[in-house]
Amino acid sequence: MSYTVTWINSALDELAKLWNRTADRQDVADAANRIDLILRSNPYAHSESREENLRIMFAPPLAVLFEISDADRIVTVRAVWQPA
Repeated sequence: MSYTVTWINSALDELAKLWNRTADRQDVADAANRIDLILRSNPYAHSESREENLRIMFAPPLAVLFEISDADRIVTVRAVWQPA
């Protein structure tokens, strides 16, 4: 059973900024698509737990902070950035 992946507006805005600033826009787009695919199928598999209900996942060149609602089968991306 899959999850529905949503991104809060501030995370989408940051993703757009990252995409606009990078020399390799396709790389950022591919990473965002990978993130969606992984979170949709099994958000626990490639992520690490953080404080409260938050988890972190790396899909170079991006990283995301997200939370999972198992009861609703929803993953909410709270933040995205490019790790140094």
